[in-house]
Amino acid sequence: MQHAYCIIAHSYPQQLWHLIGLLDDDRNDIYIHIDQKVDIQLFTPPNCNYRSNVKFIDKRVKVYWGHYSQIVCELNLLEAVIASGKEYSYIHLISGVDMPLKPQDDIHDFCDKHMGEEFIQFDNSDFNICDLKEKTEYPYYWGRYKRLNGLYSRTVGRVMFRISRMVVKGLRLRSHYDFDLHKGSNWFSITGGLAHWLVNNRKSILNAFKHVWCPDEMMVQTFVLLSPFAGNISPSGNLRKIDWERGGPYTWQDDDYDELVNSDAMFARKFSMRQTPELIKKLTKDLTKCH
Repeated sequence: MQHAYCIIAHSYPQQLWHLIGLLDDDRNDIYIHIDQKVDIQLFTPPNCNYRSNVKFIDKRVKVYWGHYSQIVCELNLLEAVIASGKEYSYIHLISGVDMPLKPQDDIHDFCDKHMGEEFIQFDNSDFNICDLKEKTEYPYYWGRYKRLNGLYSRTVGRVMFRISRMVVKGLRLRSHYDFDLHKGSNWFSITGGLAHWLVNNRKSILNAFKHVWCPDEMMVQTFVLLSPFAGNISPSGNLRKIDWERGGPYTWQDDDYDELVNSDAMFARKFSMRQTPELIKKLTKDLTKCH
């Protein structure tokens, strides 16, 4: 069965191509979104032949953390997958600084055994319920300007963001939804059927989350429960190993090798080729010796 990998990247070209090498397989196609704020020429492919079809999607956007441009980016990737006309059993959304923890044979075997399940993570902890309310109760404006480059631009952006928050709360301009909102990790492994359904409902998704903070943490969780695929959500979560206790998220260190290789997760984030090249080398050796 064919799988599609959708990768969101904005930096570290060498690490991205290393990741692509680990995903390279006759059964995989790889779709990449490079942040429009970045010169795509920096990501020139290395001079080697890949078994996978590797494609940089044309429909790029400027992605800002916390902004709805994040879900536009994700939907653009899914649209590119659907537009290919190929039938994929699973579509995996990962970051350019992620790594697989299992060889491709294991990932495909696992997905074959659990065919039809949707691997999406939900977080219903008390903290996240409060966080969900904070991010959705009132509309957000000026969010994309909080992290602009340049001290002046960033300062003005943050001031305008805070003023807008005071105005909407002072006037009690609450947001209204005709459905329940849910929250979790934005990284997922979903069936081709659910990917089609999300793309077909793109307009409704963007309208719902245009003024929400961090909508990428809510898009799939909310809309899968409104879809015909609601009964297919896997109890295994999203198959990712991500540590939010030690970082936002934590960057895996050399001492974490045993924890990673003994995990049941299929993927992990995040890694740094600059900080921990030895860890990446060891994991890469484990993955490639299985070929």
